[in-house]
Amino acid sequence: MTIPSPSKEQLRIAISRKYRNQFLISFAVYTGVIAFVILVFLMLRDSRIWYSSDPFYVLLFVMKELFPWIIAVVWVGGLALILFWQWRRSASDIVALVDSIDMMQKGREGDIIPAPGSLPEMQPVMQAMFDNAQKDKKAAEEAEKRKSDLILYLAHDLKTPLTSTIGYLNLLHDSEDLEEAKREAYTEIALEKAMRLEALTEQFFEIGRLNLHDITLERSLFSLNIMLAQMVEEFFPLLESNNKTVRILIDEDIQVLGDSGLLARAFNNVLQNAIIYGDQHSSITIKAVKRDGVLGLTIDNMGETIPQEQLDQIFDKFFRLEEARTSASGGSGLGLAIAKEIITQHGGAITAQSNYGKTEFIITLPQ
Repeated sequence: MTIPSPSKEQLRIAISRKYRNQFLISFAVYTGVIAFVILVFLMLRDSRIWYSSDPFYVLLFVMKELFPWIIAVVWVGGLALILFWQWRRSASDIVALVDSIDMMQKGREGDIIPAPGSLPEMQPVMQAMFDNAQKDKKAAEEAEKRKSDLILYLAHDLKTPLTSTIGYLNLLHDSEDLEEAKREAYTEIALEKAMRLEALTEQFFEIGRLNLHDITLERSLFSLNIMLAQMVEEFFPLLESNNKTVRILIDEDIQVLGDSGLLARAFNNVLQNAIIYGDQHSSITIKAVKRDGVLGLTIDNMGETIPQEQLDQIFDKFFRLEEARTSASGGSGLGLAIAKEIITQHGGAITAQSNYGKTEFIITLPQ
C-alpha cells in the first residue's frame, strides 16, 4: 500500500511549526532556569539576617544592587544563544538538504534519498520528487530511443522503394522496344513504389506536426454512422488488397458532439491499424452505443494476440509492434499516439485489449 506524501503547503506548515516549537521549548526551559535562579537568590537573601562579617555578605550586597541588570543581561544573552543555536541548526539542515538535492540530481532509479535528521517530514516528499523525475527521465530516454529507431526504420523503408522505383524507371527509359504489357506493368509498379515513398515522407512530416495539446476544438454535431460509412468506403482498396471486410453494427443513427475533422482522423488511424495487422480474409467489426451522455465505440479485428508488455506501450509515440518493424506496411508508430491525443483532447479515453487472437480498441467520449 502506497502512503501518499504530504502536500508542499502541509510540509511548509509542519516544518515552520517544528522550528517554532523548538524555539519556544528552548526559550521556556531557559526562562524557567532564570526564574529558578531568581527564586534561589530571594530565598537565600531572606533566609536570615546577613552581617558584614559573613563570607557571602559582599556578594549578596552587590547582587542585591545589580540583580535586575544581571538577570536582564543573562536573559538577553541566553536568548541570543538560543537564536544562534537555532540558526546553526537551520543552516545544518539547509546543507543537508543541498546534499540531498545533489544526490537527487546524480542518483539512479531505486536510490533512497535521505533527509536531514531533524526534518524527517521531508523524506517522503523528496523521495516522491526523485522517483517522479526518474520516471520522466526514463520515459524521455525511451522516447528518444524510439525516435532514433524510427529514423533508422524509415530510412531503410525509404531506400527499398526508392531503389525499386529507380530500377523500373531505368528499364522504361532504356528499353525502347519494351512490350506494351510490360511497360504498363513496370509503370504501375514504379507508381506504387512512388506512392509508398510519398506515404513514408508524410510520416516524417507527421513527427514534427505531432503537437495537439494547444489546438482549439471546433465542436459540432455530426452523424457517426455517415462518418464511419464514408471511412470504410475510402479504405475499400486497402480492404480489397488484404481480403478483409468491415461490419458496422450500429442500431440507430448516433449524433456526436465534437471536432469532426480530428475525430475522423483518430477513428481513421485506429481502423487502419486494424486493417493492417488483422488476419487475411478476416472481418473487422465496429460497434457504437450512446448511453447516459457517453459514446462508446469499439473496433476489433482478428489477428496475432498482442503481448501485454507491448499492449502497455501501444499508444506511445514512435512505438511499433515487433512485426511492424520488418513489414513494408509498418507505419511510423504515430497513428495510435495521435488518436489518443485527439480522444484525450475531447475529454475521452482509448484503451486496447488483446486475447485469444482478438484485438479490441475501446473509445469513450463524453457527450
